[in-house]
Amino acid sequence: MNPPPIPKEFLPQPLTSFHHKAANFAVIVLPVSIGLSLMLNQITGFLPPVLRFAASLLPAIVMISAVPAGIIALCGIPRHGMKKLLWKGLVGVIIPLFLTVSAMMLANSLRKKAQERSAIPQIIEGRSSFERKP
Repeated sequence: MNPPPIPKEFLPQPLTSFHHKAANFAVIVLPVSIGLSLMLNQITGFLPPVLRFAASLLPAIVMISAVPAGIIALCGIPRHGMKKLLWKGLVGVIIPLFLTVSAMMLANSLRKKAQERSAIPQIIEGRSSFERKP
């Protein structure tokens, strides 16, 4: 005698749901944006300033697109389980945010160092940075 059929809700679901696709996108986009950045850095020297700025924003936009994809993947955990959704969703959210925050902190520290360098000649001449130049 054959066993009774298993109901569909108890069968393993294929990993082709929208949440799984978003999780795969969140993981794949990170190396793609880094490669795109490296490639665009090679050709931006020949571009006008406006296109150079747009070319520098493109990899950042691609990388930040991993954040909503990671959030979508994490939202699929209650329905599809944690199999391949948790770590991909967390990678898609944490790594782009970490890289964005660290880039902002680096830009801020470089700006402060540049301001300190521009203040050094004024200090040597005996003027403070608050005095007006004659």
